[in-house]
Amino acid sequence: MGTNQTTLLINIRAILRPLKNINVLRIALNNEQSVYYIGKTLELMGIVCLGAALFLGIVNPYGYSETKAMGVEMGFLALGIIVFFIGRLIEKR
Repeated sequence: MGTNQTTLLINIRAILRPLKNINVLRIALNNEQSVYYIGKTLELMGIVCLGAALFLGIVNPYGYSETKAMGVEMGFLALGIIVFFIGRLIEKR
């Protein structure tokens, strides 16, 4: 094998190595645990939205008026609660 062929073979192996991991991930996502992890992720996203709502309501880093800050806070609270409970329902199945 010449130097170029060896380099090409090494590069192809480097490209195919992550694909092997993708197949493992694909197999892992086909079982019932994937639903659990999707639900847990949505729960965490809901908690983050709730935290963002409290942060925006208390700290007001963008200098919004009080009514606009309250609207943003309520929007994030509603979004966080909805996403959290959807995640909880998915996780319990």
